[in-house]
Amino acid sequence: MDLAVYPIIVIVGASEIRVKEQPVDVAVLHDRELVRWLEKRPATLDDSARQQITVLASDASTWPSVSRQNFVDVAAFDELQREVRGAKRVRIIWAMLGPIAAIAAAGALLLNVMM
Repeated sequence: MDLAVYPIIVIVGASEIRVKEQPVDVAVLHDRELVRWLEKRPATLDDSARQQITVLASDASTWPSVSRQNFVDVAAFDELQREVRGAKRVRIIWAMLGPIAAIAAAGALLLNVMM
């Protein structure tokens, strides 16, 4: 059975996504857009073909048994997660020290004016 497929990338859980230019060969969607996008697609399979696909997709032997390691670069994600945590710490430190530095600068300026 020959099937035409159209790739999509669905961003799940993001509060907002911005696609500056929609690629021609793949759809980039927010998870809230997926059902509507699928419903707008024209029906291309007859009942027999849909039944065959359902049977194949339901059969566990159709899908290879592959570990998560083969699909995900765990080390890269761990490193990215460390970077994100580090950046968050830096933002918190700046958020706490920024007002203190501003108060100190204002106090120094005030002392200079008073002298």
